[in-house]
Amino acid sequence: MINNYFISNYNFTSRNFEIRKADNLCRELKQRLPVQSPSKLFKFNKINNYAPLRRLDRQLSTNRKIFDNATSDIDYYKRLIAMTLKTNVANCGELGRLYNAFFAIKGYKDCYLADLYHFIPSITESYDLDHSVLVLGNANKRKTIIVDPWSGFCDYIDNAKVRFKTEFANLLNFAYEPDYGKIIFKKNDRRVFPQYGKDILAKEFEKLNIRV
Repeated sequence: MINNYFISNYNFTSRNFEIRKADNLCRELKQRLPVQSPSKLFKFNKINNYAPLRRLDRQLSTNRKIFDNATSDIDYYKRLIAMTLKTNVANCGELGRLYNAFFAIKGYKDCYLADLYHFIPSITESYDLDHSVLVLGNANKRKTIIVDPWSGFCDYIDNAKVRFKTEFANLLNFAYEPDYGKIIFKKNDRRVFPQYGKDILAKEFEKLNIRV
């Protein structure tokens, strides 16, 4: 039941050519790797029985310990792909890095994981929204594409900012802020995808029967 809900609400659709191209890659990966996200299930569902959610949380904690023991960035991504394939559990950070690797192997340049921050002009401060996405291109340019595997959409950066402040406001706690402020994308420099290891990591994706 939980798995069916998550998959049915994990869709990428767009009419724009550039966005549609990214959508197609997202659909390809999510069909081969339909994961469950404990954080998404908790926010989207009114769950009476929390036992399955606790089980997913424990599994994700176990997975992260395995990731964190990686001896290199390549080793980290190999473990990330293998453990996600084995357990089908991931939150936005893991999904962002998985899609980062996949898009890079598919030929996208300048793609990286970014954390979302909310800048509030009235107090000139920003705080972490506890959400990560994949950025395709320079985050300061309008044609930059944001891929959000957790929410299930791809869009240009300006459109994505609007969607985060409206469509996904409750998920990011924007609904409880009197000053909506600005969405800021900060590059996450931890476990950056190693471009020189694309051939090595492409073999890991072959285990998902994905042509890379």
